[in-house]
Amino acid sequence: MSIFSNLSTRKDSVSLLMNTLRVWSQKPKSFKKQETPSTPLVSLSLLLSMDVPEPNFVKDMIDQAIRDVPCYLEEVPQALNEEDYNLAKSKAHTLKGVFSYFQGKELQSLCIEVEESCNQRRLEQARAVHQTLRKIWPIAAQTLQDFKLPEKVSSEGS
Repeated sequence: MSIFSNLSTRKDSVSLLMNTLRVWSQKPKSFKKQETPSTPLVSLSLLLSMDVPEPNFVKDMIDQAIRDVPCYLEEVPQALNEEDYNLAKSKAHTLKGVFSYFQGKELQSLCIEVEESCNQRRLEQARAVHQTLRKIWPIAAQTLQDFKLPEKVSSEGS
C-alpha cells in the first residue's frame, strides 16, 4: 500500500488538500525547457510541519516518491501513445498530488498542463509538456535525496 494513499485518512490532509486546491485554481505558468526554476523545485517544510506519530514519516515519503514517480512518468507517454487521454490525465493527476506534498509548484503546474492538454486531446502538447516534466524530475529527486532531515526524524528506526 502506498504511503500517499494512507495520508487521505489523516486529519492534516484536509488542510493540505485545501492549500493544494488554492494552488491548482491559479492559472499555471508554463515551465520553458531552457529555463532553470528560480525557486526550489521541492520543499519539505509542509511535511516537516505535520504532527505525525511515525518518526520516519518524511524519509518514507521521500523514498516512496523517488521510487514511484519514475513509474508514473513512464505510464503517461504509454497512455498517450495509445491515445488514452483519460489514463494519461489520471497519471498526471496522481503525480500532481505527489508533488503537492513536496510543495513542487512548478512540477504541479506541468502536471496541470498535461491534464489540460489531455482534456483538449492535444497529443503533441501533452507529450511536449510531459518531456519537460521528465527532464526536471531528476533535479527534484536529487534535491529530495540531499535534504538533511532533523535528528528526531532520521535517527529513529535506523
